[in-house]
Amino acid sequence: MIKDYDGNKITPNQYAKELIVRMLDNLETWEEAAIGSRYNWDTGEMERTDGITRAEVAKINEMLLKRINGVEKYLGYHPRRTLNPFE
Repeated sequence: MIKDYDGNKITPNQYAKELIVRMLDNLETWEEAAIGSRYNWDTGEMERTDGITRAEVAKINEMLLKRINGVEKYLGYHPRRTLNPFE
């Protein structure tokens, strides 16, 4: 028998959906994990070394949110308004 974090019985399909959504949550931090960035100790911020501009990062985030929302909508979850879970 499969149970969720609250102890409720769930189907293998529901469990698979929850795994996918948790993996999508990891995409929210793609900038920190991306090759081509490093920490600048002088400014205290992450600095891109791959030539991607802030405007391009914003566009990537916009498209990433759109794709995540599409997958989550398909799985029956509500769409996100932002990639930042604290907004």
